[in-house]
Amino acid sequence: MIAFPVLLIACGAQLGSAARVSVSNMREDACEFPCGAATAAKDGISFTIGSGKDITYTPSATTCLTKCSVVTGGMFGSSCADKGGEKVAKDGSSKLCCTSMTCPETTTTTTAEPTLEEKFECKPGQGAAATTYHETGDNSFESCAALCDADAECQGFDFTEAESTHPELFGSNPTMKKKDSCRLYKANKPRFDEKSHRTYCSKQGSEEEEPVEEEEEPVEEPVE
Repeated sequence: MIAFPVLLIACGAQLGSAARVSVSNMREDACEFPCGAATAAKDGISFTIGSGKDITYTPSATTCLTKCSVVTGGMFGSSCADKGGEKVAKDGSSKLCCTSMTCPETTTTTTAEPTLEEKFECKPGQGAAATTYHETGDNSFESCAALCDADAECQGFDFTEAESTHPELFGSNPTMKKKDSCRLYKANKPRFDEKSHRTYCSKQGSEEEEPVEEEEEPVEEPVE
């Protein structure tokens, strides 16, 4: 009758030991301080990692510290070896003892930048008359779209692959051949038609005014 409770106590001690091992293993898998941390605070003491007399440990972005404890030096003080760790910092008579471990791998998810084709919706046509605010000789979708994409004010553009020019006599640099293959617009009423030999592209999400659909001119029938 006496051996029975003793057996239970022994079993309980074994279970408690197993529980402590489980907790210990969980702690070993976790970083107590961020990877590559230059400072660490433990038990109210702030340590500079890698700093102090006889410290050889150097913080690294690929390693972190775990199972840290503070020990006090002196004649009757403990050493980091007693704690099963490495001395990583010292502040006065206090030493920070830790186990160094490799930082867990992290997965970084990047979102692909939309292409210019995805940023603009294009149809045959041109912007509203006399509303363009910037004109260049860029005569391709890619080059003209890049200009509009980089300009927050630009709501759309039209372009032609031909070398297009027009006279500009009242600007700061008067010329008879102002290049205008690419024309940028703020909010305007685009004119969609096939006759302009241009392509109008609206920036996705832009707040443009209602577009104007060009009507075909009626063809008069010959009088007999």
